[in-house]
Amino acid sequence: MSSAVVLATAGYDHKIRFWEAPTGVCARSIRYPDSQVNCLQITPDKQFLAAGGNPHVRLFEVGGNANPNPVVSYEGHAGNVMSVGFQQEGKWLYTASEDGTVKLWDIRASGCQRTLENSTATSSSSSGGGGGAGGASGSGHQHTSMVAVNSVVLHPNQAELVTGDQEGRVRVWDLGSNRCVHETLPEGSVPVRSVSVANDASLIAAGNNQANLYVWHYQEGSPDAYFSRPVHVQPVKTHARFLLKCAFSPDSQRLVTTSADKTAKLWNVRKWEVEHTLKDHQRWVWDAAFSADSSYLVTACSDHHPRLWDLRTGDLVRTYQGSNLAVTCVALNDAQT
Repeated sequence: MSSAVVLATAGYDHKIRFWEAPTGVCARSIRYPDSQVNCLQITPDKQFLAAGGNPHVRLFEVGGNANPNPVVSYEGHAGNVMSVGFQQEGKWLYTASEDGTVKLWDIRASGCQRTLENSTATSSSSSGGGGGAGGASGSGHQHTSMVAVNSVVLHPNQAELVTGDQEGRVRVWDLGSNRCVHETLPEGSVPVRSVSVANDASLIAAGNNQANLYVWHYQEGSPDAYFSRPVHVQPVKTHARFLLKCAFSPDSQRLVTTSADKTAKLWNVRKWEVEHTLKDHQRWVWDAAFSADSSYLVTACSDHHPRLWDLRTGDLVRTYQGSNLAVTCVALNDAQT
């Protein structure tokens, strides 16, 4: 791993911890008093860290002697912020929330620049008067309701967002027109916990509460470019319990899945076989982050301990100790800048 490594974890103890990745020493901690921390992301230039809680998003400086207070606070969500990410140049960030919205923010400004509403339409009908069998039925009414967004990622083209929601939908949003342009409902109303798009834009993946993984090939020019060519007609059963996170490696050759069954699995995306099952966790594995060269993985677990894994061997390299409650999110940036 690069010597210029930024590794951060957080969870239910209201602290964000920065770690020296090679030694396991906690180099710095930041208090996050508002709530638990649900998600973390580091800017591409390693200058800032975004942390999503309930309902706020805070932006912190990364440096060792940096201000412990947030440099920007993003206000506007009305529920848990479940997912956060940055545009490839770090100019803006995007967030997804249980309030049913995806929001885009200028990194230097607290006001929301754009809101996408993840709504669904439902129909209801009313019966008219006129007793007995001769009574006329009333007309139907359409209502829209907001649906919690559990995961959002930015497509490598930087022009589309992919979301997974609580009603089981995977949607693709065009940022030019601010609307959903593709969607699929792979398994009824089973909540989608996580979505991911390969860096080479060849594959899109979604994992749900029944531990099923759906993967599609991207085919430009098809009627529904994202969902017309499934890799698996039937879902891949990945784990014994909930799938909590799926993420493609930076080289697009592997995919990691994490689960409530206390494991993380590394999949070869060419063969769709499990290369390694990472078993040392004692409780739910909530999150995982790859190193830039796709050779290492850091996992976040409810047993309080983030872990560093060597993916060439599947061996546990290091356990990071110091958290005293569940660790639910991890961010890693060791790219050469």
